[in-house]
This record gives sequence, structure tokens and C-alpha cells, in this order.
Amino acid sequence: NMEFKMNFKDIPIMDEAMIQRIEGKREPDTIVTLKSILKKDHKVLELGSCDGFFTLIISKCVPEGEVVAVEPDAKYFDVLKENINLNNLKNVGAHRVFITNYTPKDNLGAKTQTISEFLREREREI
Repeated sequence: NMEFKMNFKDIPIMDEAMIQRIEGKREPDTIVTLKSILKKDHKVLELGSCDGFFTLIISKCVPEGEVVAVEPDAKYFDVLKENINLNNLKNVGAHRVFITNYTPKDNLGAKTQTISEFLREREREI
């Protein structure tokens, strides 16, 4: 059983996916899978962390490990950081980076890197 707090800040709650997340009904199979494959000391790279819903679940699954959460969109990144702080998660690092192997039309104002560049920069972290 996992409990955590979430702040959705400026994210529209009318979205069906958000309502399901609030009710704890969003992607139950994914949650079961994460709980079954993650070990307490795993290091996890999560690309596209959004508001941190899965970040929080992953963090609880790897209490002795680490979670590197990546979200390029400033609006979601701010909410992600708030939710990490709200739950006092010490094993999560949040990064506002657009991970891609090509030049995007819109990088959402975030730093753009390939996955190799990102991992090289954070070699000690991951």
C-alpha cells in the first residue's frame, strides 16, 4: 500500500487521466508491474515525468536506490518538483531537459541533449 500527496497546481483537473490519478485508478497494471520488477536498490531513469505520479511510485519502490526524473515542460516540471518536495523524497533528482536524437521544432524552452550526453553528464548520479 502506497500513500503520497500530490499537488496539481495549474494542471487542468477536468482531464479524465487526472481524475483517475486522484482516485488512484490510473494505469493500475503499470503500477503492479513497477512494484513487481523494481528492487529496493535500483537506479531508475524516468523520461517524461510529467507531474510526478509515477516518479512517486517508483521512488517508493526503490527506497535505497535512486530516481532520475526528466521533464522538459516548465509547467509540469514545477509541479514535479513540488510533488517531490511535498513527499520529502530524498532519492529523486529532477532535471528539466529535452532528451532527443534530433533537433526539435520546439524544445519547450528546456536544455536539449541526446540520451548519451545526459547520461555522461550524470555518470555519478545514475
